[in-house]
Amino acid sequence: MKRITALFAALMCCAAMFTACSDKGNTSEESKQESSAAESTEPDASMESAAGTTKRTLSDEEKGEGNIITAPNITRAAKQAKEKTFNIVGVGDLVLNEDWSVISGGGNGSIPSINEYPAILQYKTGTDTCTITVEDGCETEEAFAANTEESYKAVFGAAFDSIDIDDFERINIDGVDSFKIEAEVVSQGMEFEMLHILSNAEN
Repeated sequence: MKRITALFAALMCCAAMFTACSDKGNTSEESKQESSAAESTEPDASMESAAGTTKRTLSDEEKGEGNIITAPNITRAAKQAKEKTFNIVGVGDLVLNEDWSVISGGGNGSIPSINEYPAILQYKTGTDTCTITVEDGCETEEAFAANTEESYKAVFGAAFDSIDIDDFERINIDGVDSFKIEAEVVSQGMEFEMLHILSNAEN
């Protein structure tokens, strides 16, 4: 029986992950401008657009030279952040953006592992962290479902100078009863935005 907690502090990096994928329209505009420029400088060459590339068909005079020019078309999928799987030994897997790494409680092998708690993962910015704890034992289904903002503060509030809960929501993660808590906290005089996932995993 396990109780799993994942606590994300100062998750400003999420905004960067979402905005990084938003310039699909600009890529096609740039391709059009490149095509126009190529046509104006090469009046005897025609342009074709194929899936994933823009290519220029050579004139009869150029065919003997063997120079084919291609430009990759950067797709939206290629710009999206890649995922990394962290193995929580004896519990299961945690999937995060590839820019997270283990800084304590485990190792960063080909499949990063977490085997000591609390384990701390850090985002590439150096300021955003994810702390993971696994505790033996869990509450009954009824007791866990009865949790409220006030009972949460009674258990976890002492860890902070202050805590202001913005969202307290019961969710289900792969069949595991959980709570998602979003809050603004102050710890050692510093302000953080926190996302806390609290799961009650019977197995």
